[in-house]
Amino acid sequence: MLESNDAKTERHTPINSVAPGTLLAEAEGNLREYEQRYEMSSEKMAKLMEADGIRPTAEVIKWYSTFQGAKLLRETTRTTGCGEMV
Repeated sequence: MLESNDAKTERHTPINSVAPGTLLAEAEGNLREYEQRYEMSSEKMAKLMEADGIRPTAEVIKWYSTFQGAKLLRETTRTTGCGEMV
């Protein structure tokens, strides 16, 4: 039985490690842009999303995801220290 080259050669996808503090700073910048564009706080948008009080467009879903990710990153940086690699 012949093996393909793919089976013989192990391929690895490179993973770029970024400190949580760096990701948090980027997420917070994105959140400020959304808040200015829609003249609404991220907290209010999240409450509206959770109560089905806002139409879940692709942009609003991205905003909500960024908000939730930032909350998680805040916990991570608080737990591991200010922006250390995890």
